[in-house]
Amino acid sequence: MTHPTTHLTTPDGTRIAYRDRTPPHPASKPPVLLLHGLAGHLGEWDDLADRLLSAGRRVVAYDARGHGASTRRPPTVTRAAHVEDAVSLVDELGLAPVTVVGQSLGGHT
Repeated sequence: MTHPTTHLTTPDGTRIAYRDRTPPHPASKPPVLLLHGLAGHLGEWDDLADRLLSAGRRVVAYDARGHGASTRRPPTVTRAAHVEDAVSLVDELGLAPVTVVGQSLGGHT
């Protein structure tokens, strides 16, 4: 199943591609933000996202800067920039409080 991808533009002009999936009957638990690893992309979370969605969780996954459908050559790729991207998504989408799941680079973020 294909899910629409949307973009958020960060203050430094980097476009972050993300998928925001809301279940038809949301649970009263925080949404989940999924952060992929260094060689990854948001699509690697599809199986887990489907399972979380079926459990009633809102799920947001995104392509980190320099990955997937996000800006491929952003102005910076520092850890601070990655953290700012995650915070921007949490703020823009009103995800707080949020459960964050990160793998490798995503775990560092």
